[in-house]
Amino acid sequence: MAENEAKEILAAHYEFLRESWKPYPDIKVLDAIKVAISSIDKIQQYRAIGTVEEIKDILQIISDGQDDVDESGISTGLLHTLLEYAEYKKIGTVDECREARERRIPKIPDIWGDGYDNEGNMIYDMYDCPNCGKSYEMEYEEYKYCPSCGQAIDWSE
Repeated sequence: MAENEAKEILAAHYEFLRESWKPYPDIKVLDAIKVAISSIDKIQQYRAIGTVEEIKDILQIISDGQDDVDESGISTGLLHTLLEYAEYKKIGTVDECREARERRIPKIPDIWGDGYDNEGNMIYDMYDCPNCGKSYEMEYEEYKYCPSCGQAIDWSE
Protein backbone atom coordinates (compact mmCIF):
# COMPACT_ATOMS: atom_id res chain seq x y z
CA MET A 1 0.00 0.00 0.00
CA ALA A 2 1.35 3.43 -0.92
CA GLU A 3 1.75 6.12 1.71
CA ASN A 4 -0.79 8.45 0.13
CA GLU A 5 -3.35 5.66 0.03
CA ALA A 6 -2.70 4.91 3.71
CA LYS A 7 -3.14 8.60 4.54
CA GLU A 8 -6.47 8.71 2.71
CA ILE A 9 -7.74 5.60 4.53
CA LEU A 10 -6.62 6.93 7.90
CA ALA A 11 -8.23 10.31 7.24
CA ALA A 12 -11.50 8.67 6.20
CA HIS A 13 -11.52 6.49 9.32
CA TYR A 14 -10.68 9.48 11.48
CA GLU A 15 -13.69 11.39 10.18
CA PHE A 16 -15.96 8.33 10.43
CA LEU A 17 -14.93 7.56 14.01
CA ARG A 18 -15.09 11.20 15.07
CA GLU A 19 -18.68 11.41 13.86
CA SER A 20 -19.90 7.92 14.84
CA TRP A 21 -18.52 7.88 18.40
CA LYS A 22 -20.54 10.85 19.58
CA PRO A 23 -21.14 11.74 22.35
CA TYR A 24 -18.22 9.69 23.82
CA PRO A 25 -15.39 9.55 21.25
CA ASP A 26 -12.27 7.57 22.07
CA ILE A 27 -9.85 10.50 22.00
CA LYS A 28 -6.75 8.26 22.22
CA VAL A 29 -7.66 6.41 19.02
CA LEU A 30 -8.41 9.66 17.21
CA ASP A 31 -5.11 11.13 18.42
CA ALA A 32 -3.25 8.00 17.29
CA ILE A 33 -4.73 8.33 13.80
CA LYS A 34 -3.74 12.01 13.67
CA VAL A 35 -0.19 11.11 14.73
CA ALA A 36 0.00 8.43 12.01
CA ILE A 37 -1.16 10.86 9.34
CA SER A 38 1.28 13.51 10.57
CA SER A 39 4.12 10.95 10.59
CA ILE A 40 3.47 10.01 6.98
CA ASP A 41 3.49 13.71 6.05
CA LYS A 42 6.84 14.24 7.80
CA ILE A 43 8.40 11.20 6.15
CA GLN A 44 7.32 12.50 2.74
CA GLN A 45 8.75 15.94 3.55
CA TYR A 46 12.09 14.43 4.62
CA ARG A 47 12.24 12.41 1.42
CA ALA A 48 11.67 15.58 -0.60
CA ILE A 49 14.59 17.26 1.20
CA GLY A 50 16.91 14.28 0.71
CA THR A 51 18.44 11.49 2.69
CA VAL A 52 20.96 12.08 5.45
CA GLU A 53 23.66 10.73 3.14
CA GLU A 54 22.69 13.18 0.38
CA ILE A 55 22.79 16.11 2.80
CA LYS A 56 26.20 14.97 4.11
CA ASP A 57 27.47 14.73 0.52
CA ILE A 58 26.28 18.27 -0.22
CA LEU A 59 27.89 19.61 2.96
CA GLN A 60 31.13 17.84 2.02
CA ILE A 61 31.01 19.40 -1.46
CA ILE A 62 30.53 22.83 0.08
CA SER A 63 33.38 22.39 2.58
CA ASP A 64 35.70 20.98 -0.12
CA GLY A 65 35.00 23.97 -2.32
CA GLN A 66 35.72 26.70 0.23
CA ASP A 67 39.33 27.45 -0.50
CA ASP A 68 40.06 30.55 -2.57
CA VAL A 69 38.06 33.73 -2.17
CA ASP A 70 38.17 36.34 -4.92
CA GLU A 71 38.07 40.15 -4.42
CA SER A 72 34.25 40.07 -4.21
CA GLY A 73 34.41 37.67 -1.26
CA ILE A 74 32.97 34.76 -3.25
CA SER A 75 34.67 31.40 -2.83
CA THR A 76 35.89 30.48 -6.31
CA GLY A 77 36.55 26.91 -5.23
CA LEU A 78 32.98 26.59 -3.98
CA LEU A 79 31.59 28.02 -7.22
CA HIS A 80 33.74 25.66 -9.27
CA THR A 81 32.66 22.67 -7.17
CA LEU A 82 28.99 23.63 -7.39
CA LEU A 83 29.25 23.98 -11.18
CA GLU A 84 30.87 20.53 -11.40
CA TYR A 85 28.11 19.14 -9.18
CA ALA A 86 25.43 20.72 -11.40
CA GLU A 87 27.01 19.10 -14.48
CA TYR A 88 27.14 15.76 -12.67
CA LYS A 89 23.45 16.01 -11.70
CA LYS A 90 22.52 16.54 -15.37
CA ILE A 91 23.76 13.01 -16.04
CA GLY A 92 21.21 11.56 -13.65
CA THR A 93 21.11 9.58 -10.46
CA VAL A 94 23.22 6.51 -9.87
CA ASP A 95 20.14 4.34 -10.36
CA GLU A 96 19.30 6.07 -13.65
CA CYS A 97 22.86 5.54 -14.88
CA ARG A 98 22.75 1.89 -13.81
CA GLU A 99 19.45 1.36 -15.65
CA ALA A 100 20.84 3.04 -18.77
CA ARG A 101 23.93 0.80 -18.62
CA GLU A 102 21.72 -2.29 -18.30
CA ARG A 103 19.69 -1.22 -21.35
CA ARG A 104 22.90 -1.15 -23.40
CA ILE A 105 23.30 -4.92 -22.93
CA PRO A 106 21.49 -6.48 -25.92
CA LYS A 107 18.57 -8.76 -25.05
CA ILE A 108 16.68 -11.17 -27.29
CA PRO A 109 13.13 -9.99 -28.06
CA ASP A 110 10.06 -12.17 -27.74
CA ILE A 111 9.01 -12.98 -31.31
CA TRP A 112 5.41 -13.90 -32.04
CA GLY A 113 2.90 -14.03 -34.85
CA ASP A 114 -0.39 -12.32 -35.42
CA GLY A 115 -1.51 -14.08 -38.58
CA TYR A 116 -1.27 -17.17 -40.80
CA ASP A 117 0.04 -17.78 -44.31
CA ASN A 118 -1.97 -19.54 -47.07
CA GLU A 119 -0.94 -22.97 -45.74
CA GLY A 120 -2.09 -22.22 -42.17
CA ASN A 121 1.37 -21.65 -40.71
CA MET A 122 1.82 -18.95 -38.08
CA ILE A 123 3.55 -15.87 -39.45
CA TYR A 124 6.03 -14.66 -36.87
CA ASP A 125 6.08 -11.00 -37.76
CA MET A 126 5.91 -9.24 -34.38
CA TYR A 127 8.31 -8.82 -31.49
CA ASP A 128 8.07 -7.49 -27.94
CA CYS A 129 10.84 -5.45 -26.37
CA PRO A 130 12.44 -7.58 -23.62
CA ASN A 131 12.58 -4.54 -21.35
CA CYS A 132 9.38 -2.50 -21.71
CA GLY A 133 7.21 -5.13 -23.48
CA LYS A 134 6.01 -2.85 -26.29
CA SER A 135 5.22 -4.66 -29.54
CA TYR A 136 6.67 -3.84 -32.95
CA GLU A 137 6.42 -5.31 -36.43
CA MET A 138 9.36 -7.40 -37.61
CA GLU A 139 9.88 -5.11 -40.58
CA TYR A 140 11.46 -2.78 -38.05
CA GLU A 141 14.08 -5.40 -37.25
CA GLU A 142 16.72 -2.92 -38.32
CA TYR A 143 16.21 -1.19 -34.96
CA LYS A 144 19.20 -1.96 -32.81
CA TYR A 145 17.42 -0.34 -29.87
CA CYS A 146 13.80 -0.26 -28.74
CA PRO A 147 12.24 2.98 -30.00
CA SER A 148 10.36 3.34 -26.72
CA CYS A 149 12.83 2.61 -23.90
CA GLY A 150 16.21 2.35 -25.64
CA GLN A 151 16.84 -1.31 -24.76
CA ALA A 152 19.51 -2.81 -27.04
CA ILE A 153 18.00 -5.63 -29.15
CA ASP A 154 19.89 -8.86 -29.92
CA TRP A 155 18.80 -10.21 -33.33
CA SER A 156 21.38 -13.04 -33.39
CA GLU A 157 18.87 -15.89 -33.06
